[in-house]
Amino acid sequence: MDSLCLRNQMREEYLSEVIGKEQEQNLAGWIENINQNAGYESEELQGSFDKCTLPAETKEYTAVVEKPKHKVDDGKKITWINKRPPSNENEQTGNIPTTGGVVGEAKEADTPLKAWALFVSNNIIDTIVLNTNEKIRQRLGQLELNEEEMSKGSHIRLIDSVEVKSFFGLLYARGLLGLNTHDYHILFHESFGHPIFGAVMSAKRFAFIHANISFDDLKTRHRRWVHDRFAAARDVFECFNRNCSSVVQPDDFLTIDETLYGCRTQIGFRQYNRSKPVRYGLLYKSINAVRYPFTFSTVVYSGKPIEGSGPFYVTGTLATVKALINQLKSSIDLRGRTISLDRLYTSIELFEWLLSQSINALGTIDAGRKGIPLEIKNIAGKQDKLYEVYWEKKEGKLCLNSFINHTKSKALPKERFIA
Repeated sequence: MDSLCLRNQMREEYLSEVIGKEQEQNLAGWIENINQNAGYESEELQGSFDKCTLPAETKEYTAVVEKPKHKVDDGKKITWINKRPPSNENEQTGNIPTTGGVVGEAKEADTPLKAWALFVSNNIIDTIVLNTNEKIRQRLGQLELNEEEMSKGSHIRLIDSVEVKSFFGLLYARGLLGLNTHDYHILFHESFGHPIFGAVMSAKRFAFIHANISFDDLKTRHRRWVHDRFAAARDVFECFNRNCSSVVQPDDFLTIDETLYGCRTQIGFRQYNRSKPVRYGLLYKSINAVRYPFTFSTVVYSGKPIEGSGPFYVTGTLATVKALINQLKSSIDLRGRTISLDRLYTSIELFEWLLSQSINALGTIDAGRKGIPLEIKNIAGKQDKLYEVYWEKKEGKLCLNSFINHTKSKALPKERFIA
């Protein structure tokens, strides 16, 4: 009732400002119409409030979470009840020990270039310069070029950190201008190309850097590749990951989702998803902020290594989420925060693990997941818009929300679950 009174008071204050003092006498009638249009009235809500929120009949269902591995083993089961068990008052899972926001050196980044350097740090630039120059030297040795052909005026020469940053700047400009699908000859054309490209470097130099840029040591790649198929960019990628998680502290809400970045390169771990805007690409799963666009940690699906295992290879959705959480926990205290997930990731096993780490979680769950009783999934005879809440009986930490939604199609009504 407190929330209802507060909403009525807010409506009254708002309407008083809008309509003016001369129409205040009609305010009570208008508020009553608003309540009726919203589907409730104050008197009716007072009489049925307890009946709607506190069910008179106790319902208790048991479901199997993990099947028994031996005949003498009963397996793991979970019991759901529609009345909330008494909670432990000593638990403080909602307290966040650290506040969100920019931390460390990021507080002093007062220019766009300084902010960019927080993520693409000097060690990343130095790694690219070192490995790219090593690759260029191998190419130059094969071509047997003389000193005149390698002079300052030639586009065939070694690279430095300033030129690497300039090259990245042109890639940003290419995407900003919507020219990613255009050939580099068009970008640098004197008549209809954007002047920023020709002002930074020549077209031949741009193409030369684009063909020879390298992110790892080519001499040791074959040894690393058998344990990690993403070895060609792993060092730079993980350094960028650490930088993202160290400059910003997350606030109270986080989310885990996946992204398919477009890629037509012929690699074995390229993914296909016809429901995505870009059907072919590299699959990244990341943990992100909710209130603002920022990614704290990312893992890339790179397929199973040749040796069958590796330091970055994880199998299954549960292991992937754990890898993301553990990777972010190495630099950020996640206790007390809430992570939202979609039905691809939500499971009772995962939520129990997150609670053991003092992390709250919220997500939609498929009815076919383990741990949901058949009595709750059975929608035969249930009325439309029926909303039920069940708690895990033993400790009361898990909560299952069931909602029935009758669609206009001839198919059976759908039931959606929120754990």
